[in-house]
Amino acid sequence: MAVKTKNETNIFKSRKNFRNFIAEDGKTELENLIGSNIQFLSVSEESTDEKPDILAVMNTHEKTVIECELKQNIKTLAPLLKHASTYEVKNIIWLVNQETPEIIQTVEWLSKIISHEVKLYIVKCSLDKDKISFKTLLKPSPNAYQKPRAKITNTKQKQGEFWQEFHKYTTEKDSPAKISHPAPQHWQYIPIGISGISIQLTINTAKNNLGCELLIANDKELFYKLEGFKKDVEKQLGKLDWQALEGKKSSRIRTTLDFNIEDKDKLEQGFNWLIDSTVRFKDVFTRYLT
Repeated sequence: MAVKTKNETNIFKSRKNFRNFIAEDGKTELENLIGSNIQFLSVSEESTDEKPDILAVMNTHEKTVIECELKQNIKTLAPLLKHASTYEVKNIIWLVNQETPEIIQTVEWLSKIISHEVKLYIVKCSLDKDKISFKTLLKPSPNAYQKPRAKITNTKQKQGEFWQEFHKYTTEKDSPAKISHPAPQHWQYIPIGISGISIQLTINTAKNNLGCELLIANDKELFYKLEGFKKDVEKQLGKLDWQALEGKKSSRIRTTLDFNIEDKDKLEQGFNWLIDSTVRFKDVFTRYLT
């Protein structure tokens, strides 16, 4: 599995270049190799023990950390496990240019122990003639014990049906607010092309409302920067709910619409509100983010 890139000669000169290549050009090939959709939430400017190189979600809801390392080092394992705990992830993807067999054996042993909680992958990314080649060195065993799937409740079933209809509607309309994988859950991510920031659409069946929010991952300073433009932003978008979520890594800015997803006669009204809110949020907020 390989991908052509204009800067293949520079990718393996520094860890930063390696990380940027994965974030900018390697996502599709990584998805194909692992067999799951991946959405990047944030990409670190520097490699530190405090933040993962890349924070992502797989299969629309599984938090995932991705570490990009030129020469595999056993010392990297401790920060990886720390990130897994901090972000409550379901997947760890360790990308390397030069693997170390002894480390792979150690991680394979560890994977067997924690496979019911976290899936571990080691992927080699190397230069093959004029192309970048991806190869899986370690992946979860298909026979590994997995916790039984939680029973889909009546509420989750209704949410899944709503998102399926929304997905169908936006696809037919070729809407800019498309979702990739409608699932029985209360939220859906829509990327806006800025690392660490996405639009999240939500359903609250207890309060009977739909929501559209700008979700900011792991950057409180950015939230407070945007809050400084609150007056101007609300002139364009109306009254918003600004939630710093103190004590948590993420923060959000949201608006809601009173709406009952069981009212089938008004589904199109709800769909159009979500589409319009997504477009307006992206248009307005990107002016202050770029």
